[in-house]
Amino acid sequence: MKKNILLPVLSLYFISLCAVLSCGQSVNAYGSEIKMNYPLANYSGLGWLSETELAAFVTDQNGGVTGYYFENDDTLHSLELPPFVAELDCNGVNDFNTNINYKHPALLPDGRLGLNNGCVSLGDPPDKKRQYMVAYNFKTKETTLLVNEPLPHYLSNGFTWNPDMTLGLQQIYGVLDGTIYWMSPDKIAPVDFAISDGERSFLPSKDFPHFSEGNEQGIVFSPAWSPNGKTIAFFVTLDAIGRSGWSRSDGEYKIFFMDPIEQKPYPVMGSIYDPSELIWSPDSKWLVFVGYYGVLRTNGIWAYSVESGKIYPVISGDFSRIAWSPDGNKIAATICVPDSDSLCNQYEIWEYNVSSIYRK
Repeated sequence: MKKNILLPVLSLYFISLCAVLSCGQSVNAYGSEIKMNYPLANYSGLGWLSETELAAFVTDQNGGVTGYYFENDDTLHSLELPPFVAELDCNGVNDFNTNINYKHPALLPDGRLGLNNGCVSLGDPPDKKRQYMVAYNFKTKETTLLVNEPLPHYLSNGFTWNPDMTLGLQQIYGVLDGTIYWMSPDKIAPVDFAISDGERSFLPSKDFPHFSEGNEQGIVFSPAWSPNGKTIAFFVTLDAIGRSGWSRSDGEYKIFFMDPIEQKPYPVMGSIYDPSELIWSPDSKWLVFVGYYGVLRTNGIWAYSVESGKIYPVISGDFSRIAWSPDGNKIAATICVPDSDSLCNQYEIWEYNVSSIYRK
């Protein structure tokens, strides 16, 4: 009798696949997921204001934050923001193509809400400085400047701060290009380190404050400072080097770690495609991200263990924003509900129990 030579090949393939995907580790395998009672809306951010209160921030058609919802509460809570903080830069700008609003909401380490505020005219050159980073206090309703200098580019968006709010990183990101820069309460400055995987490298500072030409640069975005202050993580693709057009964003992304003192980035895991959100667990032992991962490029939420170097699937699906609860046991996420045109401008919010991996 002839042996079926395909069997050992297939067995080896599935064993390898399980090694990559951590087969059997899906944390929602026992029904530990709940659809939360939030209205369908276009959400641009999530943040736990307490152990039990998850704020879901709503945006208008221009991307400006209009307020937030709580679970089981159909009241849109106003942020009571002033008309705009960047008053001098926006003075006299009143054409119909100009948006004056607050964007990119994200909770800060001190419990306030970080936002970018300013006016951006569609006819402005990229170097027009009309945005500022501000902080909103939920208790006092006060809005104050976080960084005294204007942001260097109209595509300045995602940001992160160290625990004591003395130093932060912000990205200039437009899908096909991405870089990061330092910011403090007093000033903004380019980073002075290279990003390398041992074979290829690039200098993020070459894309500051304007993206360089020639496609020699990689892409770095989504900086995330760990709650204990010891590690900065971010997404990087070096496959973008030398590429043009949409192919720049189609390559493999890796998660890089960097000590904020030594500032020598190094890769910790790869096989990620088209990623978005990257967040830390409250104890700084886990990272969760949204994206396509592995041999099959499954889209969903994934958890990476800093201590073991293993990755665990949380849930598959078309997710956007994620937030890890203060006790570490739950992850909330917005999932797309496509309309008739297949464009996602409304989201449901689901909660996933991740205590089985968080306590590992």
